[in-house]
Amino acid sequence: MSSSWHTRPPEGHELAGFTARARKVLQLANQEAQRLNHDYIGTEHLLLGLVKEDVGVASQILSGLGFELRIARCAVEKVAPPNSHAATTGILPRDTRAKCVIEGAIEQAKKLKHPHVGTGHLLLALLVPEGAKGQQVLVESTICSEELRAKVVAVLQDTDWGRLEEFCLYGTAVRPANLLASATTSRRSHASSNLRDFLWALFIGGVVGLLTESWGVFAVTVGLVVLENLSRPLGSTP
Repeated sequence: MSSSWHTRPPEGHELAGFTARARKVLQLANQEAQRLNHDYIGTEHLLLGLVKEDVGVASQILSGLGFELRIARCAVEKVAPPNSHAATTGILPRDTRAKCVIEGAIEQAKKLKHPHVGTGHLLLALLVPEGAKGQQVLVESTICSEELRAKVVAVLQDTDWGRLEEFCLYGTAVRPANLLASATTSRRSHASSNLRDFLWALFIGGVVGLLTESWGVFAVTVGLVVLENLSRPLGSTP
C-alpha cells in the first residue's frame, strides 16, 4: 500500500496518485466539455472521457457493453445539449458532482487497497452520485449500473489488469517488462516476479520495442509468445 494514501494531498495536487490513463480521462473530459461549449466539467463529460480514452479498464468494459464514443456522445447530448454560446477554452472547472467523483475514485482505490487511482476507480465512483447526468446517460442507454459495477470490481480485483494500468505511471520500457514477468511467474505458479523473469521480459520487450518503435500491445503479445516458448523444455510440443 502506497504511503500516498496516509495523508490528504495538498490543494491542487489531488491527482498525485492517479495513473496516466486516469489523468488522460480528465483531459479528455475537458475537451468534450469544450466541444459542447459547456463552461464546466460534469459527470457526463467524465463519462465521455472514460469512453474516449480507449485503452484503460473503464473504456474496455464500456466498449464490451456496446457503449462506444459515438453512442455515448449522442446520449450525453440528449441530457446536456450543446450550447450556442461562444466556444469555451482552457481548463474548465468541475461541478460539485464531478468533484465528488474524483474524491470517490480515491476512496474506491483505498477500499480495494490499490496504490493508485485508475480509470476503473473513476468509473466506480461515477456510478455513485444519485441523479448525476453521467449515471442518467448510462441508465437511458440501458446499461445496468449494478451489472457494470460488478464487472468493474471483478476486473480491478484481478492483479494483472490492475498492474496493466498502474504501470502507466512509470516509463514505457518498464511497463511491458513488468507485465511479461508477471505472466511468466503466473504460468510457473510463483507468488511474485523474480529478477530473472523481469530481466528476460525487459530484454525481450526492449528488442521488440526497438524494432517496432512501440511499447504497445504488439510488444507485449510478441514478448509473451517468446517467453512461452523459452519456458518449454527443448523438444517439447505446445
